[in-house]
Amino acid sequence: MNSDISFGEFIRQERLKKGVTLRKFAQSVDLSSTFISRMERDDTYPPSEEKILNIAAALGLDPDYLILMARKVPEEVQELLFDHPHLVGLLRKAIKKNGKEIDDMTSLSSKGDL
Repeated sequence: MNSDISFGEFIRQERLKKGVTLRKFAQSVDLSSTFISRMERDDTYPPSEEKILNIAAALGLDPDYLILMARKVPEEVQELLFDHPHLVGLLRKAIKKNGKEIDDMTSLSSKGDL
């Protein structure tokens, strides 16, 4: 995940790549153009997960990536953690792993072995 760029700046760059005006983009994601402008300038926090999903759809981006870029945790992940608190321990163990070890864990889970 690119941490060198803010959520707002990333959205602005992607919107401009698509050639969409701020006003048209705001209408398409059901937010005010004032809010989008402030968000793109990092003058306000990213919107709710629901609105981020709208933004992802409008820009053709991965919604999970955008949610995490906004420093949020997807609601279904939050619910999973609330329902299974022991998973927090698993995540804490993952924190202590290096990038390759985490990639290996991810690879196992995609194969159904984890």
